[in-house]
Amino acid sequence: MGTILKSILPQIYDRFLLLIISIINHDWNKARGEVTPQITTSPKRPRLLIVLGINEEIIQDFVTEIIQDMLSQEYDLEFISVDWGDFVYEISQHRKVDLYVFLLNNLWYLTDSFSGETNAERSISLIRALKSESETPIIAFSGVANAVSRALPAGANHSLGIPFSVAEIMQCIKSSLRLSNEVN
Repeated sequence: MGTILKSILPQIYDRFLLLIISIINHDWNKARGEVTPQITTSPKRPRLLIVLGINEEIIQDFVTEIIQDMLSQEYDLEFISVDWGDFVYEISQHRKVDLYVFLLNNLWYLTDSFSGETNAERSISLIRALKSESETPIIAFSGVANAVSRALPAGANHSLGIPFSVAEIMQCIKSSLRLSNEVN
């Protein structure tokens, strides 16, 4: 009985932490006055689910605005913004994601928080895990040169250093959507 309990406890603990952080994020967003946007779909336009792993509001708004300007006429867009890398993986297990956009050195992580890895290194591991299960395009960017150079070998389709131009991110988005349409 004791060994079964010991083997189950870490899994329960991880799920419990994810649940607590989810509740905290939801309440925090509510407290800041943020409301989850309502998604309206049109039978004529395909839906795109874009997961933004960007824990920097200005950059998140910038990338979201570019994507909306580029694609809102052709697609019904749904954005899921995530501050925690652990949640990105959970979303990938339950939803069909069309595009991931990550700020590598700025995602937080619950699991293995004392492993000594930087957030950028854990984000590189996240890219590997996502690519081992799906061909969904990933755009990664970072202010850390080492992370930028490691993102492509890990499986990112595009990797940009900060600062980057609007033209560069637009080209990455266009290319990623072509790839996404080929895979699906």
